[in-house]
Amino acid sequence: MACLEQRIHTMFIDSAGISGAVGSRLRQLGHSNVIEVNFGADSPDPKYRNMRAYMWGKCKDWLLTGAIDSDPRLECDLIGPGYELDSKVRIQLESKDEMKKRGVDSPDDADALALTFAQTVAVPRPQPKPQLVYSFPGQDSLRWMMQ
Repeated sequence: MACLEQRIHTMFIDSAGISGAVGSRLRQLGHSNVIEVNFGADSPDPKYRNMRAYMWGKCKDWLLTGAIDSDPRLECDLIGPGYELDSKVRIQLESKDEMKKRGVDSPDDADALALTFAQTVAVPRPQPKPQLVYSFPGQDSLRWMMQ
């Protein structure tokens, strides 16, 4: 299968573990579109306890109308973690340690999907081409070049 080259607008990476070094190296290579996300950081939405729960919640909402590949591993990842409400009635996903105790693997693929919901990304709109305006004898001869 041929790989189509596409420019990545924004890349979100987990800031924990080795990913911090990966983000640093990507920036050294000139990629200014790398954003590190701390899964344990505060959520921008008071409904969720932390960024991980927030991103998973945004992903869940999007999946009501969005579509993803029918990969069995991703499906297992998405249904793996449980959740509970904390003392402030915020959604908190089950920790990976608790999942491991239940015999459930770390949901790495689902976490990667959830990372795409860390922030809203507005893709720049293409600029319209200037419309040509033709001049007539006696008018400014350069006017037709720009409007």
